Amino acid sequence: MKRQTFRLSLRTLSLLMIVVSTYLMSYYFHERLYYQAIWPTVLFLLGSALDLVISDILTKNKYPKLTEKKLKAIEKYGSGVETAIHTKLEELKKNLRGCNRDEVSATVHLVVQFYTPLEDIAEDGLVQLVGYAGRRGGKALRITPSCKGIIGRCLRSERSESVNFSTLADYEERMVREFGFSKVETQEKTTEARSYYATPIRISNQIIGVLYLFSTEPYAFPKSNTGYAIERAATDVGLLLEAAEF
Repeated sequence: MKRQTFRLSLRTLSLLMIVVSTYLMSYYFHERLYYQAIWPTVLFLLGSALDLVISDILTKNKYPKLTEKKLKAIEKYGSGVETAIHTKLEELKKNLRGCNRDEVSATVHLVVQFYTPLEDIAEDGLVQLVGYAGRRGGKALRITPSCKGIIGRCLRSERSESVNFSTLADYEERMVREFGFSKVETQEKTTEARSYYATPIRISNQIIGVLYLFSTEPYAFPKSNTGYAIERAATDVGLLLEAAEF
């Protein structure tokens, strides 16, 4: 469900609760049925809380204004940009050498900011811009804090990063120890991947995103980056994002 639809649904639900409870409260009080008026009073309070707390604080103010603008642009123009980016990612996979290209999945993350829960502090993060080119991976619009994962490490180091895991146990241990995820978060991710690669996407020497690949094949990266194919693809994607004003 899109963010605007979610916010509108919450607001509609809260208003419906308020209208229904107000009518019932008036009716019961008019008939002097004070005991029966208790539950519509509770419904009225819940509706008010939903409108004021959930709709406004938890959704409307989740992101700074610049990030809100980016996410709205993604939702409005995302389909056309997604097609163009997917074409670039599929071309990239064909240009990889020394690996099983069928086992590679790729996507693009865009730099954004979001508010830390319960605090008015903007934190750097990366939002998944498009679904994966490949057979595996999560959905778009997921946000990963910059302190987590290889994409966060890439953003912080401002250079290409790669990592390989020899076994599932190695993956689970290092994802917590090195990459900032909890054990629960690690189990919710794609656990069969064994090789990862991330490279910055730049516009005018400023990092605006990260091109991210992973493979279920052990040690696929960085050896498959023959002729700097991944970096070239990152440059092409950067031009697409610049044209789309993302």
